[in-house]
Amino acid sequence: MEFDSVTDVYNFYNGYARRVDFGIITVCSRSNKNNVCYFKHLACWRSRKSKKSDNSMNPRDTKKIDCKASIKARIDSKIEKWRLDNDILEHNHKLSIISIHSLRSHKKISTPEKVEISNMHAVNIPTTQIYSAIARRKEGRRQLEFTEKDAYNYICRERQTQLKGDAQSMVLHFVQMQAKNANFYYTLDLNDNAQLRSVFWIHPRPRMACTYFSDVLTFDSTYLTNTFKMSFCPFVEVNHHGQSTLLGCALLSDETTKTFKWVFQSWLDENGGQAPNAIITDQDKAIEAAIKAIFPNVRHQFCLWHILKILEKIGHICTAHPKFMVEFDEPVYDTNYTIF
Repeated sequence: MEFDSVTDVYNFYNGYARRVDFGIITVCSRSNKNNVCYFKHLACWRSRKSKKSDNSMNPRDTKKIDCKASIKARIDSKIEKWRLDNDILEHNHKLSIISIHSLRSHKKISTPEKVEISNMHAVNIPTTQIYSAIARRKEGRRQLEFTEKDAYNYICRERQTQLKGDAQSMVLHFVQMQAKNANFYYTLDLNDNAQLRSVFWIHPRPRMACTYFSDVLTFDSTYLTNTFKMSFCPFVEVNHHGQSTLLGCALLSDETTKTFKWVFQSWLDENGGQAPNAIITDQDKAIEAAIKAIFPNVRHQFCLWHILKILEKIGHICTAHPKFMVEFDEPVYDTNYTIF
């Protein structure tokens, strides 16, 4: 048999392997000094012998049983075609269709399936439901050439790729803003791979407002961006006209105590170490822990909206105790500034 390329050789053997229910691996691949492949050895995924270590306390089960089924292909330089040099078809184990779809050589998400996954993910459909929907259309999960985890990994890669491009654009915008006005401030939180995790920024005018109106600060982490599932968190204060004033903003990759500590420390550093007298947030344990660590002497108050949401869960108490609302309203609405 003759093939036009090494890719055709691989696809031929992998297609055969899928039909008879086994996976394949590349045992050996040789290239010339120009890095052009001229030899390929493909074999059953259960080829080679298992490597057992005497020092291993918890040895892992291995599927390697030295199966000899394989093919070897070499390019014929005279006609620039690939030819099979040797082939062994017999296996030393039973072939099973049960696990065929989970073998690495048969895992493949087609372009139409990638588009479908991306479109459903864009409207916040969970990965489990995405995979189930595609499986139903294909008449069963065994008909798919990828697993639910493959779909999840694809979404993560796409998200990271898109985030990388948008992150670069955002940082470039911040650099340009800072070049126009040196009082523009931003700081980035990067992971170990130098990928953007979170960002905090303050425009020049809000920086001036911080000097006058940062005695009571509101931090809201309830805004969620759709595309990247990042929390948009504004720092807001009320000025002497009773108007809400935006002091700073943050985009956070998660809502852990570590991340909140980073953004609060960034705020504190930018304001010369001057903490607010009080900070108002939602009733989040991670935020509460971060405030205790970064703002140990600051009064931590809960947002009124979140307090009133509690009434939705205790309607039976309000009905059973007519005076409950009076007693509830007094500490909520009648607290004076000194107590606050």
